[in-house]
Amino acid sequence: MAQETYSLIVGKHAKSRLREIVRYLIENASEQAADYVEAGIFDVIEGLSSMPERYMIYHENTEKNLVYRRALKWKYIIFFNINEAEKTVEVVHIAHSSQDPKRIKNTLSEL
Repeated sequence: MAQETYSLIVGKHAKSRLREIVRYLIENASEQAADYVEAGIFDVIEGLSSMPERYMIYHENTEKNLVYRRALKWKYIIFFNINEAEKTVEVVHIAHSSQDPKRIKNTLSEL
């Protein structure tokens, strides 16, 4: 049986957060570190096209009927939701694992 493949969408907010992470690493570590982290995060995002449901549920927004899942890459958390009807995965947020979980849930609720 062939594995289903999902189309990937990286939302505006997630793109903005990734740019912020890269900018921070360039300023506080090195351009090489920023490139490495960015590539690692993109590897995980690309991997979401196959079996995205394997990642645990992080938060459910019952008002919007959305279930957010999370994938980890080092100290970064990639939040996404799955649209089974359209066979898409949308990455909506990327956060550092040290960020306050309440703040993350508030951000997800506002998206």
